[in-house]
Amino acid sequence: MNKDEDPLPSYDLSKLVILVAEKHPAMRSIMKEVLRKFGMRNIYVESTPEAAFQTFCSVNPDIVTIDWGPEFDGVSLLNKIRQDQASPNQVVPVIMITAYTEKSRVYVARDAGITEFLAQPVSAKAVYEHICKIIETPREFIRTKTYTGPDRRRHKGKYDGEERRKGGQTSDEKPRQQKPKEETEGDEPSP
Repeated sequence: MNKDEDPLPSYDLSKLVILVAEKHPAMRSIMKEVLRKFGMRNIYVESTPEAAFQTFCSVNPDIVTIDWGPEFDGVSLLNKIRQDQASPNQVVPVIMITAYTEKSRVYVARDAGITEFLAQPVSAKAVYEHICKIIETPREFIRTKTYTGPDRRRHKGKYDGEERRKGGQTSDEKPRQQKPKEETEGDEPSP
C-alpha cells in the first residue's frame, strides 16, 4: 500500500452471509478463498443462475456477487432477485463482477438494479473496497414500474443544474418553474 493511501477499514465480516454466483470454477475458488481471508464464514457458491436463485431464496444472503458473460446470464439472475415474487430480499446489495465492461453493458447492469460493478481481473483489495462501500454508504432503493434497485444518485452535494424530476426542488429549495408534462395512463415520470 502506498504511504499516501488511507488504510482500509477493518470490519468483522464473520456473520455476513454471501452468495457467489460464478460460472468459472477457478474464479469461484478464488472468490471463496478471498472472502474467507476477509473473515467470512457463511459463503455459498453456485455455478448457474438457476442454482444461484434457489440458494438465494433458501439462505437469504446479505450480499450477492454475480458473474455476467457468455453462458451465464447474470442480468437475468439480477432481475429475478429484484422482481420475482419468490425473492426473499429484493433490495439485497449485488456486486456484478465481469470481464465484459463495455459501456453499454455497464448501463444494462445499472438499469437492471446492480448495486456495485467490478471489472475483472479483480484484486482482493477491490472486492473488499466494494464490500466496505456497501457497508459504509447504504443506498436507498427505488421501486417503479420499470426499475427496482439502488438510487443511482450517489453525490449528495449541491446541484446547480435544472431539476428535471417531478416534484423536485432546485438546489436553493425554491419550487422549480417548469411547465408540467402531460402524462397518459402508464407513463413513468421522467428521470
